[in-house]
Amino acid sequence: MFMKQVKFFLVALMVLTSVSFTSCMKGEDNTVVPVFGIITLKSNFLQCEFQVAGGGVTFVSNKTVESLMNANPGDIVFLSAQYDTETQPVDQSTSKIYVDVNFAVKINGNVSTGSYDTEASKSLANRTIIPLSNYQGAVPSMYGSDWVVIPIPYYTEKYENISQHSFTLAYLKDEEVKNSTLKLHLYHNSLETIDKEKTVNVTYNSYEAYKAFNISSLVSSFKADNGGKTPQKIVVVTQEGSSSVEITGENTDKYTEKEYNVEGYTAK
Repeated sequence: MFMKQVKFFLVALMVLTSVSFTSCMKGEDNTVVPVFGIITLKSNFLQCEFQVAGGGVTFVSNKTVESLMNANPGDIVFLSAQYDTETQPVDQSTSKIYVDVNFAVKINGNVSTGSYDTEASKSLANRTIIPLSNYQGAVPSMYGSDWVVIPIPYYTEKYENISQHSFTLAYLKDEEVKNSTLKLHLYHNSLETIDKEKTVNVTYNSYEAYKAFNISSLVSSFKADNGGKTPQKIVVVTQEGSSSVEITGENTDKYTEKEYNVEGYTAK
């Protein structure tokens, strides 16, 4: 028997890189195919429909996905699902695949983007994040042409409190531009008590730690401020501390700003 490949390019969370999923023809021992990574929610009426940015195969959930009941079409989702080619053969002409969803989480919640002056941006953060350098492969990456996905490890008292953490990706309009590079500053705000939130480390290999930001308006603002020039590179600037550090005007020496190139960005 031989193998036929159907390539579904998802941005896999563990490595934030394109992954080619392989479907096996009937008769092979392993006929269960995983669908795992970042994908766009196209519909959540009765059954959820998912599609990778740019089009291609539509994945349809066999059952209602309760975790996405309040999600909207266009939301970005971390999806873990599977299907069996023993009961559902696929080939290059397949346009729709029905999947059993293990879990699906919206990752563009509790996020915002905006253009600010440097002084105004100082009110956007009251917490650091854990250094991305602690985790191999933890870097910002493009998803489609408009979204940046960032692994954001941070501390919380318990997982049930992650909704008390929000994140802003900001373009600072008064910041000097060098080499046509768009700098986007990541700010972390927490409603938890600083002394209690050091219990649980929301690590980068947990789907709760990934956040998706639509940067189309930030790119437009950059172009408007720079004579219509498209950014040639995008950099994310983080505020990192070795532990959960409260950001105030007096303790800027307790955290470090780090810059990370956004992988997969192409000027257009």
